[in-house]
Parts: sequence; structure tokens; C-alpha cells
Amino acid sequence: MEKEKTNLSGFLDDLDYLNEVAPVNEKGKRTNPVTLYDFEATSVKDVGNRLQEINMKMDTAGQLVKIGKLFRFDLAVCTNKNYKDQKCNLFCVIGKNDYSYIHNHGYLAGTPEVAAHHFMSALERIPRQIEQAKADIQWMEQDIPVLQKILEDTWNNAPKLQKLKTELDAVERKIGMSLDLINEQINSD
Repeated sequence: MEKEKTNLSGFLDDLDYLNEVAPVNEKGKRTNPVTLYDFEATSVKDVGNRLQEINMKMDTAGQLVKIGKLFRFDLAVCTNKNYKDQKCNLFCVIGKNDYSYIHNHGYLAGTPEVAAHHFMSALERIPRQIEQAKADIQWMEQDIPVLQKILEDTWNNAPKLQKLKTELDAVERKIGMSLDLINEQINSD
């Protein structure tokens, strides 16, 4: 629960920061100043083309590699294998507390213009993350009294278990004595 509360705090900080540096305009859109390392873009399409090039050529061997920035957020890619054992790159935005925000399961869109907005789309999922974290915390808080009661209760089956262990020992002794008798008869014949 503490981890989820820490995540919630990070989500809220990330959303506050995003709303501060990129407020939603009258059309419901935010600015999207994606910068990619070692690349000078002149248009959104250039950014999208570069991202698609990274998607095609980069292999991070399972490591998270930072490829750029969007405001204070790091943009990253990680190469994994899919169910057909083929290389696939997953793109994410890294927020406070190193939480990774993803869009479209991390996969880039096929068109450069849409690919360029991938990271902002991931950040726009923060309100859903906040609601999910709040729901998870509430669910855990409801379980705490039940779990505490279970921990405080004594286990009433201890005497039964001890009795069964005693009976098992008696049966093992009888089996052992029977085997000894059988061995004696075999050896005497």
C-alpha cells in the first residue's frame, strides 16, 4: 500500500507539472515539443520519421535506453521479444518515481504524425493511473482490518495436529515392528 501511495504521489506531481508546462488549449490539445537526442527536427513529421527509424533499427537488448525529452520527462525505448520471438521496441515516458507511462502498449503508430504524438498520448493517461491508484489504495485499506484479524486469531487446530502426529508415530512404530517380524521370519527360514 505504501508503494501505491508513493506511485500516486508521483502521478499527481507529474500531472500537476504537465498541466503547468503544457496546459490544454481551447481545442483540448497540448503542445508537444518532443526533442530527440542527436537529432534536429524541423517538423512534427521529422520527429515521427526519426522515431520510426529508431523503431526499425534500434536493439536495446532488453535495456531501457533514453532517446529524448518532453519537458522534464525522459523518453525511452526498450527492445523485447514478442510471442513470435521477434524483436519489438516499446516506447515510454519516464515520470517521477521512475514510473513509465505507455500508450498503445508501447508500440508506435504507423504514420509519422501520429508516432510523434505517442509520448504525449502516454502522458494523457496519467488521470487514469491516478484513479486506478486511488481505487487500489481504497481496496487495500478495506482489506487491512480483515488481515489484522486473521493475524491476531489463534490457530485452533494445534491440538488436533498434535494428536494426529502422535497417531502417525504409533502407526509408523507398528509398521516398523511388522517389518522387523517379517525380516526375522525370512532370515529364520
